[in-house]
Amino acid sequence: MPNSKRNRSGSTIEVVLGAGGIKLFCLIGFLRAIVKKRVNVNMFTGASAGSLAGLFFTNGYSPEKMLDIFLEEDLRNAAVRNPLAFLNPFNMLSGGLIDIELFAGKLVEKYDLTAQANLRILAYNVLRREPVVFEGTDYNVVKAVGASCAVPIVMKPIVHKAGILMDGGIHDINPHRWAKGRAIVANLGFAKELPNEWLSPMDWYFHLLEMTCSSVLDWYFKMPASQHVVIDVAPKSVAGLTFSLSERTCREMEQYAFHVTCRQLDEGIANGLIPVKKRASAGVASVSQLSKTEKSA
Repeated sequence: MPNSKRNRSGSTIEVVLGAGGIKLFCLIGFLRAIVKKRVNVNMFTGASAGSLAGLFFTNGYSPEKMLDIFLEEDLRNAAVRNPLAFLNPFNMLSGGLIDIELFAGKLVEKYDLTAQANLRILAYNVLRREPVVFEGTDYNVVKAVGASCAVPIVMKPIVHKAGILMDGGIHDINPHRWAKGRAIVANLGFAKELPNEWLSPMDWYFHLLEMTCSSVLDWYFKMPASQHVVIDVAPKSVAGLTFSLSERTCREMEQYAFHVTCRQLDEGIANGLIPVKKRASAGVASVSQLSKTEKSA
């Protein structure tokens, strides 16, 4: 039986942020729960949407501020909502509809994002068919996060010295293999139910496609039994590429993930599987409280 002695005072745990497109809002709720429960995290590993959420969080942005930012930014590119965009031969010849590197560059510049020592970003080399991991602080963060988020066909691949790079979720939607010890894995999973709101024609296509393939995808990306704490943080009525979801649904995803994660964290903490930080003395502000969140408010 797990017990509190498994995590002595000062011990840490890693966090794995999975791939899932628009379900990035679930990752924000997951991170809000991590903060609320004072989980002592020493490293984040992210693929696709997880890399973007991890980049903002490790740069000092609070989950509350991240929610505001991603509701404000145009994550729902008009080209994705337009079925005719797929008929444009120039889009297809260039490898995708959206220039994700341009979008990533705007985010990095606007919000002053930099590579962080406590963040790993997973991308995938499509020619060599092997994962590419960016870690440390000496790499191009625009290309790294752009590559990690570059969904095939929908987004243009990233040309990098490491090769032609695309979505890290192609290799593993939950890149837990790079964790050096126990990790809390935020699993976004796949849609298995019809959506709770009416979708655009293109979003209906992606939603029904994910629903149809969900059993095969579950089998292909099944996580082996391990020491990790896996939390399913996304509702089954949302598909990753339904980018035209309403603000209400995005907020509901964040709330859903927050409450699910809080319950799972409480259980893990009680069983000694998840270490927590010591409470700070009253009146002492942490470095993270004096973060870029305040500068961009």
